[in-house]
Amino acid sequence: VQAGGLKPFMLNTQYRSHPKLAEFSSKAFYDGLLKSGIEATQRLLPAGVPWPNSECPIAFVNVDAQEELEGDSKANSVEAQLLANVVGKVFQRGELNVSQVGVVT
Repeated sequence: VQAGGLKPFMLNTQYRSHPKLAEFSSKAFYDGLLKSGIEATQRLLPAGVPWPNSECPIAFVNVDAQEELEGDSKANSVEAQLLANVVGKVFQRGELNVSQVGVVT
């Protein structure tokens, strides 16, 4: 974008993710500039997930499985199955439905 002569404009407030996830993203990718426009009370921990820290609804899970090539993309069926199981447990609790869940891999 910059090489094409366009000046970037950062949208500095997010409204979707839990503030702790936004905090991680802000520090890791945006030099601390990304802010959260919502409170933690608006993004409660869904039941059915064994959260490592109940104050921080983020879980990084190492899946010891090989990635597979699918054209120009990579896939990991073991990771996908693990995630499907976790999301299925959340849906079984009935707190969230498919339109309320986002998955980032």
